Amino acid sequence: MFDDIASFARIGISERSVYDHVHALARERNLTFSWDPAGDPIVNSGPDSMIGHGIPSENITIQPGHIFHVDLGLTKNGYSGDIQRSWYVGDEIPEDVAATFRGVSGAIQAASQVLRPGVLGHQVDQVARQYIIQAGFPEYQHALGHQVGRKAHDGGALLGPQWPRYGNTPNIPIRAGEIYTLELGVTIPGRGYLGLEEMVLVTESGCEWLMPPQREIMIL
Repeated sequence: MFDDIASFARIGISERSVYDHVHALARERNLTFSWDPAGDPIVNSGPDSMIGHGIPSENITIQPGHIFHVDLGLTKNGYSGDIQRSWYVGDEIPEDVAATFRGVSGAIQAASQVLRPGVLGHQVDQVARQYIIQAGFPEYQHALGHQVGRKAHDGGALLGPQWPRYGNTPNIPIRAGEIYTLELGVTIPGRGYLGLEEMVLVTESGCEWLMPPQREIMIL
């Protein structure tokens, strides 16, 4: 689906048009959405786009210099997915965009290396949190990841900090066979939100990617 999005999205296309295109493809392929379809997918282009769960705007269009970001959850055969991808709109990737991508991707990769059975959720989050801060970027204000299954947020352990709002969920041990997201992002002034989200399956000895992770910023 992300390849289809990249083929459709271009300069001058609105966030809402991308959203509508995804919904048309989902209907054709008998797919449903992992959360409220009114806000799935999340589509962001540029610095004026609302970050987080909201409705893509008809008034915000893809423009040169923007970060174009999509958070998409689709359900097939009763199981949900939750993936984020980011593109740079332009011919050559600026250093601020490249550096931000390295920080975000590096934090996710670092967390994946410690995610294994018996580790506590907050320990995984702490690795990514320290990585992104030491790379010179702001601390993200949410959990690094959540379980995915029948729903996009499927309960159980949370890969998050020991903040009061998360209760005991960051203290639950990870178990083999569970599926988690690893997600965070950074807002680049004047460009927009660069966010990544990957899905991993916990194995007996670590974890494995459920789909190839985004290793470099893509150009739109």
